[in-house]
Amino acid sequence: MRRLARYFLGIVFALCMCFGIVACANLPEKTLNEWTPPTYETVNELNTKVDVKPVTVKDSEGTEYVATVLIIDPAGAEVAIENNQFQVTSYGTYTIKYTIVFEGESLVKLALLNVLTTATLDEWSAPVYDGSTY
Repeated sequence: MRRLARYFLGIVFALCMCFGIVACANLPEKTLNEWTPPTYETVNELNTKVDVKPVTVKDSEGTEYVATVLIIDPAGAEVAIENNQFQVTSYGTYTIKYTIVFEGESLVKLALLNVLTTATLDEWSAPVYDGSTY
């Protein structure tokens, strides 16, 4: 009788384990919600301080992930961020790199900031054709 009870309990245990594994295997995978980096307005003056726009993304379970930010100047050098701001010191395009680590994978998206000169046409000298030569 004891042998039969052990046999029966063994079968019940095996069935429970099997159904438990199958149930766990069918759980939906955690996914990260779609996200895009913020946009930045063009800057026309050097030494302007630009606010770094934060990015937070949720996954399918509601967990929040905060992006780390890295600023690269037009020459390719890293720019310091202080008090969530950085200072533009040269003309060209700054790259703002947002990175979120999800499930051990780094997901990177880029934003661009253009720093343009404010020179007007009056400040540029163009050659003037006086008609004396062809």
